[in-house]
Order: sequence, then structure tokens, then C-alpha cells
Amino acid sequence: NEVEQFVSISAGHLADMEAEAAATFTGDINFLGDKFGLSYVEVQWEEDRLMLIGSAVAVYKARLELVEMLRFYFPEEEVDLPEPPEGMPTDGEADADPSHPQESQHWSETIECTLSAAQRKRTLDKTQEMRERQRIAVKHWAD
Repeated sequence: NEVEQFVSISAGHLADMEAEAAATFTGDINFLGDKFGLSYVEVQWEEDRLMLIGSAVAVYKARLELVEMLRFYFPEEEVDLPEPPEGMPTDGEADADPSHPQESQHWSETIECTLSAAQRKRTLDKTQEMRERQRIAVKHWAD
């Protein structure tokens, strides 16, 4: 039994988004849909809203994370927490999974790194080297 929910955003926020930000936002919304097993997600750019379709529990859980995502993309936006669907267990009930705390977590913290330790070290070293070059260049031109 699926539900369809729309999440509206202030006029112009989506419609006026820069192309690069819009591409990243679309990727994040699609990731959210996959993560929570939604059957359909859509960014409705001209209407400044999102459409989520899936089970009531999946849509609710996706909307909880969506709150954090929207606060990240649109810090000035007032985003309300969704109401849980009827009959959904709340914190502390018997079937709650103790290995997954219910506290809100920033959506970016849910991304798993697939790099090996060596790849991670190489990437970090390269990034630090590039930052050091930038620092030296800025110092040179500032003097």
C-alpha cells in the first residue's frame, strides 16, 4: 500500500537553482529514494516541490532525512519534521533496532567511503599537497 507525498519548498528555490547545484541535488534525491526503497522520487522544478512515492514508513523515514538535506541546501528555509504514519513504532518500542539509534544524523554522514586505505591516503596526500600549493601562491601574491 503506497502513499504519495509532496514536499514543497519556497518559490524559486528549485526553479532558480544553478545547473551544477541542481545536478548534485538531483543525485542526492535519487540516492535518498534508493536508500529508503521508495518506488518513485521526482524533483518538480517548476512547482518547487518534491514528490515521494513508497510505503508510508519508507516515505516517512526518507522525509526525516530529507529535512536535513533541505536544511543543507536551503539554510534559510523553514523545514518541518514530518508526522509518523499511524501505527508506526516510536522510539523505545520493542521492535526498535538498538544498533541504529533514532537520533537525527546529517545525510552526508550516511555516505560510505568505498576507497581502500591506500587510496584514501593517496587522495588525502594529494589534497593536502594541492592546498599547500594554494597557500604558497596566496602568500606569494599577498606579499
